[in-house]
Amino acid sequence: MNKNNCNSLVANLNNHHEPLRFHILFSDIYCLREQDLKRALHRHPLVSSDARVSIEENGSVHGTTQGLIGWGKHVVQFVGIDQPMSEEILSYSLQLAHCDQGIKQKARKHSSYVLLSYVGYDVNPYVQYDALAIAAGVMAEQDAFMVVNLRATSCLPTAMLSPKRNTVDKLEQVIYTLLPSILYCGFVKYFIEDENSLWIRTVGADALYLPDFAAFLTDIEAAEEYFMVFTEIHKYLQSHNIQLGMTDTMEIGEGKYIKFRAPKTNETFLESEGSMLVLEPCSEIEYKKLLKKNKKF
Repeated sequence: MNKNNCNSLVANLNNHHEPLRFHILFSDIYCLREQDLKRALHRHPLVSSDARVSIEENGSVHGTTQGLIGWGKHVVQFVGIDQPMSEEILSYSLQLAHCDQGIKQKARKHSSYVLLSYVGYDVNPYVQYDALAIAAGVMAEQDAFMVVNLRATSCLPTAMLSPKRNTVDKLEQVIYTLLPSILYCGFVKYFIEDENSLWIRTVGADALYLPDFAAFLTDIEAAEEYFMVFTEIHKYLQSHNIQLGMTDTMEIGEGKYIKFRAPKTNETFLESEGSMLVLEPCSEIEYKKLLKKNKKF
């Protein structure tokens, strides 16, 4: 762990990028005590034995509590705010996020929140998000009920991340397999009234150094299939360190082919912080023609 001495945690001041963040919601005013956080952190099965917690001595003033938790290469800053998040900002994410309506309603009535920011030393964004998810599980033990990723317009109950409520195998499955496609990168549907059309897209993939994807839906039933396609392509790009271009094609199943294009000028609803690629079905003939031209896949 990076530290000035054996008892202190030090944030990485050499990272000039905007840190990855989660907002953690509480039904009541949060209560963060250093000893409680230490116990929860040390009990977490995915945290190394060098885990530490520090709360600023004068941090609990003006309705805020500030501190750091860390283990290994990871340092996560937490800032507690004893008032609700901006209603406008939270409502936008809740409107688009794929969460249970009951917990969304509970989120709209939350009383306080804790902002988690990754300020550690691992450069891999997936690993950074994993560390934030572990920290969110620690906050679940302090009675937090929801984690929100504004960058991806996504959310999920903190109970899914709680080491008290899940086995080690379940936590590993959720954090390392499930969260990349439902929390680290958002997945939303849009109905465009002006065009009477339904679209599906990802949000926040740029944080993972991946392109966002979008597709026009001819049938709402195809949404689940596209979710799987987006997820599998992201996994493929990440594991093979490949970049897609706007004239590339891909075979996504037996007899199923797609091509990629940039959003059109009138498709402003497909704006992205990073790159955006629109997936369109294509014929086998077109696929082979473009494949021969690109010679990538």
